Amino acid sequence: MLEGMWRATWQGSLMVAVIWLIVRYVPGIRPATRANLWWLASLKFLVAPAAIFIPLAVLPLSPAERRGNPEVSMDRSLAKRSVGLSGEAQGSPERAITVIRIEPIPWLLIAAGAVWGLGRWYRDWRKVKSWVGGGRSVADTPTGDVMRALGVQMGLAVPPRLMVTPNVSSPMVVGFLRPIILLPETWAEDIQPAEMPMLLAHELAHVKRRDLMMAVGPELAQIAFFFCPLAWFARQQWAVAREAACDAEAIAVTGVSPQAYSNLLLRIVTRDHIGGVSTAMGATASYHTLKERFQMIQRPPHRSTRSLKLMATVAVIGCAALVLPWQLKSAATPEEVSQRKTVALSNLRQVATALMMYVQDYDGCFPLAPTSERAFAVTYPYIKFKSAFKSVNPAGGRILFNPALSSLPITALSAPAQTPLVFDELPWPDGTYLFGFADGHVKTVSPEDWIQVKRDLKKRYPRSKKGHGRGPGLGD
Repeated sequence: MLEGMWRATWQGSLMVAVIWLIVRYVPGIRPATRANLWWLASLKFLVAPAAIFIPLAVLPLSPAERRGNPEVSMDRSLAKRSVGLSGEAQGSPERAITVIRIEPIPWLLIAAGAVWGLGRWYRDWRKVKSWVGGGRSVADTPTGDVMRALGVQMGLAVPPRLMVTPNVSSPMVVGFLRPIILLPETWAEDIQPAEMPMLLAHELAHVKRRDLMMAVGPELAQIAFFFCPLAWFARQQWAVAREAACDAEAIAVTGVSPQAYSNLLLRIVTRDHIGGVSTAMGATASYHTLKERFQMIQRPPHRSTRSLKLMATVAVIGCAALVLPWQLKSAATPEEVSQRKTVALSNLRQVATALMMYVQDYDGCFPLAPTSERAFAVTYPYIKFKSAFKSVNPAGGRILFNPALSSLPITALSAPAQTPLVFDELPWPDGTYLFGFADGHVKTVSPEDWIQVKRDLKKRYPRSKKGHGRGPGLGD
């Protein structure tokens, strides 16, 4: 978990830097394209912790990697170690029932972010609910007619509802599935009839772009990585570009001058006393973003040349590709792969032996372990080096426990020597697989034999109605 959060933090930060350089040094990128790029930056933080990796480079192995697992001595007798550890484990059975070891730091960070984020969302949801509950519909008014005409012009099949409420001080859109445009009760006094289409067009642009739904990604990235300033920066820049995109849409639809639109926006923000709400989209968004929006509004439209469109398309596609999780891979020579495979087989033998020792200590049943982490947590006391549970496969991956054996009595196995117990998750560079079996032996499985072993992994075993294999402290 900690490794995944670190990977997401530095890869997300790197993508924020890349997009910042693109936006800064590629002139004429439209606000809508900027918004898409910054949204991808926030999405990167959420996707990067995944366990699917894409090799981006081939690097030479470090000296530590060339030695394989330094904690495992290849010339040490595994049988001698097993006997010594068996006596230690049997002498203190409480140690053999250690509950799963978790990494507290990432879980504390996730919990803190979730409490803060969910609390803020709940507060804003309650606030928006009170706004809608205290409002009244003005759909059958001239303003409603203007909104529907603009909706048709902007290509909206179903226009949102239009309401007036005394609880807001500036126009905004609320509602994820059924959008509602809320107008302040004093709108007739503050806004001239000729200016209302500009504000309505801005709010309709939010509906057209589905900004309330799109906001979930940046919000979740900020909550999950609240400790990373660049996650906050990506969300802020997305909000600025999003509002600028709606500004450009409103100006294009209504045909007003950028100066007139800017003056109206400035007049509204001086009357807005509510501030930002995570579950609503307003025309003003944030007072501190107005300067950047004014610059985008006043900037003369850049001529859309073929080269500029190509550059923008390449930037979006490239950043979309970078959203996928990736990591650097190391190149290994055949000799180094052979050395690693020897170490991997030794590790699998240790893990398989430890599991069989656990079975002997607990009524001949495998541990109640639907996940590999739980199975290895209870067998760790039987192994001297925790690194034996880590794969040394150059392709990456993990060492896994066969979940079909969870809580199963060993007497239910008709052929333990053919029943997979632990295995390397990914194939090795030569296409082979490494397996440890329920009788304690390990072997290399060829790609041809892998088909049959794969079927054995999916096999289901008959179980007694009384249940088996619940060692003390497991599953609690």
